[in-house]
Amino acid sequence: MRAFLLAALALLLTACNPPPPVNSGGHIPPELWQAFKQAYVHESGRVIDSGNRDISHSEGQGYAMLLAVAADDQASFQRIWQWTQDNLRRQQDVFFSWRWRPDATPHVDDPNNASDGELLIAWALSRAAARWSKSEYKQQALTLAQALRAKLIRPSVHGPVLLPGMDGFEHAESLTVNLSYWIFPAFSELNTLDPSPEWATLRETGIALIRQAQFGQAKLPPDWLKIDVNGSLSPAPGWPPRFSFDAMRIPLYACWANLDLAPLYAHVDVLWQHPGHPVWVNLESGELAPYPLSSGGRMILQFMQRCLNPGQAQPLPVTTELKDENYYSSVLTLLTYLAQSEREP
Repeated sequence: MRAFLLAALALLLTACNPPPPVNSGGHIPPELWQAFKQAYVHESGRVIDSGNRDISHSEGQGYAMLLAVAADDQASFQRIWQWTQDNLRRQQDVFFSWRWRPDATPHVDDPNNASDGELLIAWALSRAAARWSKSEYKQQALTLAQALRAKLIRPSVHGPVLLPGMDGFEHAESLTVNLSYWIFPAFSELNTLDPSPEWATLRETGIALIRQAQFGQAKLPPDWLKIDVNGSLSPAPGWPPRFSFDAMRIPLYACWANLDLAPLYAHVDVLWQHPGHPVWVNLESGELAPYPLSSGGRMILQFMQRCLNPGQAQPLPVTTELKDENYYSSVLTLLTYLAQSEREP
């Protein structure tokens, strides 16, 4: 009887205090989405990374799904999602292989997954479910979010961390992580879909690691970070010790989520405002990239001013065309517009 009464009380409380609805997201300029689709999305739904031998990856599929929701383009969303399931779904779990190569046989020559791809796809499915009232998208998002929590989070001295993938990142005395995989604006929405304290603690660990991972004169986090069992941090071996093309998304996601990370924003600003606007810096030698930020990187820089100088930043310029020559810069441009739309009053 007591169990019955408790269950009835729980139902009553839920009815009186329903959980907040899942966010269906902001918006992006429709002309930019059409330009992006024309340039990088095959009619099959495959998203083409034009700057990387025309491969496709779970990250890119997830980005495009997220952007399709923001553009209210359900037909394109479904095509992209269907291609992802048909071509990247792993047989052993609900995750997706990280890479599909058009010049390889089989096309998926590395079956490992990438946790940022999983996060993006789950986030996009959750938003799609809210925008288009599709219960199947909600269930698919929930299944993926729960699997991610169960299989890709590991304890550390700093708190729970997100493995970049199922294989290759756990070592006897250390873990390797990628701080650009902490997609902060997704965590609160996934917590609404899949209530668990792990989303909040994962968020807090990411913030703490960003604050501590300040290397070299630039005082910036590397693309890949090694966490020793005693908690010490260093650039991970096996990758250049750079703040570079991965880590440049950290200030985007942090500012998108309105995180108080002023030192990060200031140090990125110093790097990117350096003469020549170098896109990366070697955190050990101080070497700067011999080429400048792409237009997508410049969009992040301008957007980041909202967090670096609150109340003084100007809105992003209105544009109807993609001005760069490759997929990655273009997707950063659209993501930054989306981030701005969700921070608008």
